[in-house]
Amino acid sequence: MKALLLFFVIASALTFVSSASSRPDNIPTYKINGSYFNATFFNAWIRNQTKYGVREVGLFPGTYQVYAGYEFESYPIQFYNVNNLKVWMDGVKMIFMNVKKPGFSLNNCTDVTLVGVTTSYNETPYGQAKVTAITKASADTYYLDMDIPEGFSTRWWKTIITANVRYGYVFNPVTKQPYMPKYKVEINPMATAIRNNNDSLIRWTVNAYYITTSSGLPNIHVGDYFTIRGDSGAFHYFQGCERITYKDVTLLQGGFAVISAGGGGHTFDGMVITFGPDINGVPQLVTTAGDGLHVGSARVGPTIKNCFFEGMQDDGINIYNYFSNVSSISGDNVLLKRLGGGIEVWKAGDVLRFYNGTLISKGYATISSIQSDNRTFVSLKLSGDYSLLNVGDFVSNTDFNSHGFLITNNTFRNHRARGMLIKGSNGIITNNRISNTSLGGIALMPEQAYFVEADYSVNVTVTGNHIDTVNYVGEKYGSISLYPRFSNSDVAKTEGFSNIIIRQNVIVNSFGNAIRVHSAVNVTIDQNYITPGPFDSGLAAIGLDTVNAVSVTSNCITNSTFPSARYVEAKNVTMLSEDIGVQYCTLPTIPPSEFTVL
Repeated sequence: MKALLLFFVIASALTFVSSASSRPDNIPTYKINGSYFNATFFNAWIRNQTKYGVREVGLFPGTYQVYAGYEFESYPIQFYNVNNLKVWMDGVKMIFMNVKKPGFSLNNCTDVTLVGVTTSYNETPYGQAKVTAITKASADTYYLDMDIPEGFSTRWWKTIITANVRYGYVFNPVTKQPYMPKYKVEINPMATAIRNNNDSLIRWTVNAYYITTSSGLPNIHVGDYFTIRGDSGAFHYFQGCERITYKDVTLLQGGFAVISAGGGGHTFDGMVITFGPDINGVPQLVTTAGDGLHVGSARVGPTIKNCFFEGMQDDGINIYNYFSNVSSISGDNVLLKRLGGGIEVWKAGDVLRFYNGTLISKGYATISSIQSDNRTFVSLKLSGDYSLLNVGDFVSNTDFNSHGFLITNNTFRNHRARGMLIKGSNGIITNNRISNTSLGGIALMPEQAYFVEADYSVNVTVTGNHIDTVNYVGEKYGSISLYPRFSNSDVAKTEGFSNIIIRQNVIVNSFGNAIRVHSAVNVTIDQNYITPGPFDSGLAAIGLDTVNAVSVTSNCITNSTFPSARYVEAKNVTMLSEDIGVQYCTLPTIPPSEFTVL
């Protein structure tokens, strides 16, 4: 009953979402009596409709409690090998009744459209607790006593003790915003305890560093809220699918909102990730435990437009490919270990780019033929000059760099990590608004560290975006950055990125560099408006390092007190003009959405 009440509140709260189209009359419509929704029966009905060539179906509007028909099924709602189908779920609200299971799975589907569904779980897929006491335990540590509010899940706090969860995130209870800059708090899972044998009472042990800011002011207060991730997976999971469209789909809770593996060419139009309603008067501070959209290993990139994302505990968008590792070389035969699970279907003619262990570019080669591929190891014959290729090098298949991606007219706000983490190529990022993200706003960043995600972006335009108050926990990310990452603190020195345009963006309250470019060639930085601050990191507004053929023209610093000596800092840089175009001026009177878009 509690879950149903939550959804009736949600129905009135999401009035900002509207469909540009309406459900046609006289299409086959699935209807049940009551609210109990057996997903297995629905899946069978869908298969039966498509078997007879039906291309458009609907689910009768209503609020449903969704159960997997069989407990062993990983996903309640499953589409397998479905092609050319549009599913109308406008007016449908689904409460998924097992928080450990994701919601929708699409496998090997093509040209499937889902319209209008709103989803949530019957319990929070993350942990949230309120600080009730702060006690000094030793010279270096403090105890944080916390109470889990009624109606919030207790299961994730138990997971800390057994599953080595290491971080929590602290929020101001009034503003519902994270504290800056020590938002991410490291904890000792072995020093986490249940108090008084009550699952709702938690004690954390944290380092004294997190209790105060660098200026000595309190960073954690009695009354603050902490959140931790749950361990549920992708709520919507696509594997090997092409041209999936999500139109006006709303998600209130999940692990990752969407993970797409392989395939590509998807469209997300009008998708909303937003907070569920207050529970017993306590605000929900998290939407997803991971990324919003997590799009990997696609030949054709996604179109993401008119979306609204907030409250994620990781990146708003991550577009990426995976690196592989060279295991052996014998003549023109190369054996690679595929580090991302082998979801990509490689073929002759694909172009490989290879790097050493610190992501220094070493050249390109073309696949002549594939000898074998078991999705863990792939044996290839190569053509081209790969004489510099060595065992242990990293290799990326550049044909899986989400070519042609478009990210336009979206809002990303109030969440951890980056608004966008992009490793794709031949794309456009335009007219987006990003605010209050703990790391960068727009980060083009291959990673050899942690996630071995490729690649350097090539032919990307970043224009007309408005970025406000980002990067408040780490200075190494700019509000807009090109930053190849191969360890926790280092950056590759190479001509990795190429043909990048950063033009007509408004960057306000940037912590660290507003624009940071590393390891690139042929970069244009033009007509950007930058307001540094509010905290002076001592860094330049525009930071350049190891960049060849960069043009910096007609950019404006709008803070009259910001020292001109720090407008631009350049190291190992070849400028296209000796005149570095950065000067003091006022903000434009036109909003960024009215800038000229290339």
